[in-house]
Amino acid sequence: MRALQLLASALALGFVVASFRAADVLVVVGAKPRKLAITTHLGGPTVNFALIVTYSAAVYALIWIAFVHVQRSGVRIPPRYGVVADALFTVLLLSAGCAVAASDYVRYCHALGESVHCSSLKAAASFCFIAFVSFFISVGWGAWLTREQLLETKATVRAQQQQRRQPYVSGVGANDLDCDGQHQVDMLERSPSSNASNTYVNPTFVC
Repeated sequence: MRALQLLASALALGFVVASFRAADVLVVVGAKPRKLAITTHLGGPTVNFALIVTYSAAVYALIWIAFVHVQRSGVRIPPRYGVVADALFTVLLLSAGCAVAASDYVRYCHALGESVHCSSLKAAASFCFIAFVSFFISVGWGAWLTREQLLETKATVRAQQQQRRQPYVSGVGANDLDCDGQHQVDMLERSPSSNASNTYVNPTFVC
């Protein structure tokens, strides 16, 4: 899954970069007029946001693969932290894909001529959505692992509590319980009857 995230994010990043062609603009500057050729690219907040999100997602997936799966260094990230990071990239990639797909560059792509590659820009939006789906699956998987860890922790705590109570229960056998019950019965039989115990004699009325 991390490999799919890395591949989709890297392809989305590459297609966003390749969607815009460079154009040379001649500018006249200085007291003595001279012409300067300035290379420009189309862009804007939408494109910059997509570049930052896809680059960050690709780096995140690459770091995860390098330090957790390849090196086998024994470092394990708790699932709950992975769920938070995956959920963040899920929202960001969905936003980036929607922003690119709904941008004016896609809507009026053919009117911009050779400055924009329409197919590359649409492919970038598609791979943003693919990366979003892969991160969404990771969120579900991480949430399930977190739930299993919580259930395992509860089971371990219950087992420890039962082990602590076991010596006290094992020290009392069935004979001890029977003797204790018989002792209580004997005490009740030896107690005064209800009539005798409830009789009250007032010495002032005795003749």
